[in-house]
Amino acid sequence: MKEEYIKNFNKVIVGIIQTDDEGNQTGRMFNSRKIVGYYTVKDNRTRNFMLQIVSEGNTLANLIYEELNKGGK
Repeated sequence: MKEEYIKNFNKVIVGIIQTDDEGNQTGRMFNSRKIVGYYTVKDNRTRNFMLQIVSEGNTLANLIYEELNKGGK
């Protein structure tokens, strides 16, 4: 499993996007490891942690920043 670190403007790691062998991804907050969403290659959709579709395409990094702005860790 590959991991990509998402950083804020101060270069502090705020989230992680994990990619499996098929290209599907899971977005997590860095400190708490709380899952914020999922991206699946098959349907090209991003879903939040409650599995509700939030967008077409991959917007996991946006979900991490949204959670950070809400005060999530």
